[in-house]
Amino acid sequence: MKTSAALLSTLAVAATLAGPAQAFTDKIVLAVMSPGTINIDGSTQDWYDAEYPAVSLGKNEVVFGASSWSKSSDYSLDAFLASDDANLYLAFAVDDDRQTRTKKPGASEDHVELWIDVPGEGRRVVQFYPERKFPTFHPALRLKSGGKTKKMKGAKFSMESGSGGWEAEIVIPLSSIPGLKTSLVSSRWALVATDSDTKTGEPVLHTVLASAGAYDVGTWSEDAVSLTTIALENVDGVMMNFYGNHKLSKSSVKHIYANVTGDKRLEVLVCGGSVIGIMGPGFQSGTGYTYVQLSSDMLSIDARDVSGNGIMDIVVKYRETNSLGSRVMIAVYSFVVTEVRRILAQEIEVRQGSKSVTCNATFMQNLLDGGEVLHVTPGKATGWTKISYKNVSEYGVGAILLPWDDEKQRLWVLKGFEFKPLEEDKIEAYLEAEPKKGKKGKKKKKKGK
Repeated sequence: MKTSAALLSTLAVAATLAGPAQAFTDKIVLAVMSPGTINIDGSTQDWYDAEYPAVSLGKNEVVFGASSWSKSSDYSLDAFLASDDANLYLAFAVDDDRQTRTKKPGASEDHVELWIDVPGEGRRVVQFYPERKFPTFHPALRLKSGGKTKKMKGAKFSMESGSGGWEAEIVIPLSSIPGLKTSLVSSRWALVATDSDTKTGEPVLHTVLASAGAYDVGTWSEDAVSLTTIALENVDGVMMNFYGNHKLSKSSVKHIYANVTGDKRLEVLVCGGSVIGIMGPGFQSGTGYTYVQLSSDMLSIDARDVSGNGIMDIVVKYRETNSLGSRVMIAVYSFVVTEVRRILAQEIEVRQGSKSVTCNATFMQNLLDGGEVLHVTPGKATGWTKISYKNVSEYGVGAILLPWDDEKQRLWVLKGFEFKPLEEDKIEAYLEAEPKKGKKGKKKKKKGK
């Protein structure tokens, strides 16, 4: 029973090609719950009044049963999603000209589901079945996980219903969905709404709407639905600012999700061109970003715990160029206190025209202190000799190891807040040392560069 238009609807035009096609909503927005704007009383009017973003499902979002769908009053809905630090808030405004419910509700009767894929935890499905007044069947709120369905501890809801549909507001503690709070920025979501117009007997599935998927499949299957990374309202706004400030487009960037700031929540690393943006719901309260500006485009990027402190570092390989030639660098960036710093930099290639020199650099487990060390050995030279090679590396960057150097290997080891080369005469002993008590296993090479 929608009473006004959703001003910030994310409805997109569906594909017009015959047969299955990807279409539907542009994104699912999880808004920031603004205190005092919403009363959990079963009416969704205050969500419209406060202009929370809505996901609208109707004609263009049919994944099954398009022939059974005639108009918005047959079956359609606006869904609102919001969260604060403790709870997930849902609101559904559903138009439905015939409501089907049984005493023990099943998959083929009227209900709305929220699918959430939590990294490391699997899929969680929030199911809400509306009430039926004649005969009386009470509403049902359940959580489906790993083939089991149960009630959610601490969850509450309120709803209103009438001849033309129903409305509901739901509050779910984030703690009732394991892993969601810490992995919120990387979780994938879908809204799925099921309609049955069965008058008597066992309910029959007539129409399924979804936020994304394949349009009007012949046989209903969960595979017809696609999940998309949730758009957190505050982080999404920060990300749009980052795109604009650095002249990036969504299609030109790569997203990496990792806890790099140490706030126990995942951040999103937006990697594009020569810049790496860092933002997230727990970083600067979700209102800002910081970034790493490389001198040229990156060749590869990874996030892993190089420092051994339980927080992810940013490992990047990139190529710098100028009028004389180019060089390839491996660098590690880490949050030190409140700012991101480069804590390791090593040349691995220098090139000028047909002349080149390379060295080998391999990350290895540091069994003495945790984390990783970077082991560097000479490579080969083409076109240069000991006499003709004149390049000098910048301060703080490990110069490339040359085949004719007296230095035959280099080992970067974390000392304080940055990596420094270990004295060469101590490297062999360091690499062969037994791990400290509690650290088991042999030294393991990591992702050679």
